[in-house]
Amino acid sequence: YLMARVEPLISEFPEDVEILALAQNVKSLTGELISAIPQFPDSAQAVLNAIEEPDRLVHITMTYLPVGIEEKMRVLEAPDLKSALRKALEILQQQIEMVRLSQKIRHEVKGKLDQGQREHMLRQQMKAIQKELGDTEEEAEVVDEYREKLAKANPPEDVRKVAEKEL
Repeated sequence: YLMARVEPLISEFPEDVEILALAQNVKSLTGELISAIPQFPDSAQAVLNAIEEPDRLVHITMTYLPVGIEEKMRVLEAPDLKSALRKALEILQQQIEMVRLSQKIRHEVKGKLDQGQREHMLRQQMKAIQKELGDTEEEAEVVDEYREKLAKANPPEDVRKVAEKEL
């Protein structure tokens, strides 16, 4: 069996203003990321606020960030606390930007889907109204045929809107 003699590592750092500022930025960006990602537990923000030592802050932040092991190791292997904090800030900034872009894309896709569903529903209602009014089936078929041709042609957005309006 193996035996080892260990001593707890006591982190002492001078009250360096730059370290404190970097730690505050890490805490702020981590809080922003926690707010943006629903998978984080509700207690994560309280735990983050309770951490006062910059070295613990970096270690705990990197533990829970959804990044690869290589990225985490790059921070944890930093030669000093300032470097670790700076690297953590870079990764946090990238993560926040990725979350923002992801949310923007999700919002745009949802908007397009909602618009498509709305147009489909309105077309169905228009067909029902035309049927009630006694409009001929031939006219509707011609319009549908032009709509299909328009969809296949894939014109620019402004041209498509004008053509849809005319149909």
